[in-house]
Amino acid sequence: MKKGRLLFIIQQNTYQDQLEQAEAQILQQKANYDHAVIETARYGRLVQQKAAAQTDLDNWRFQRDAYRAGLKNAQAAQKLAKLNLDYTEIRAPFDGRMGRHLVDEGNSGFRWYALLHPPGHPLCPGFLCDYAEFE
Repeated sequence: MKKGRLLFIIQQNTYQDQLEQAEAQILQQKANYDHAVIETARYGRLVQQKAAAQTDLDNWRFQRDAYRAGLKNAQAAQKLAKLNLDYTEIRAPFDGRMGRHLVDEGNSGFRWYALLHPPGHPLCPGFLCDYAEFE
């Protein structure tokens, strides 16, 4: 098996949906921000011509800044959603062989099982109960 090979995929649909929601949120915040930038510039000209109140311009500046913050927040949510989606793919960390590894030298779980269920006990499979072989 080569390093980076896909081993398992954990259920992705929830994380994919979260990513799509974050991407939609970016689009919405970007549209709001672009509109606020245009309105801020327009009201800036109107205030100079004395055709609009300064409070209207201040309101659009506030909206622009709030939408810019919302856009940054949505972009961060998108990065987090991508990261979570990436965690659903388990890949081989290095080159090597993969097999079913059940017992290591020094495992204590088998010792306790063997103490509770000695050889001859109905719940003792023979390969687990002779715990001396694991030492």
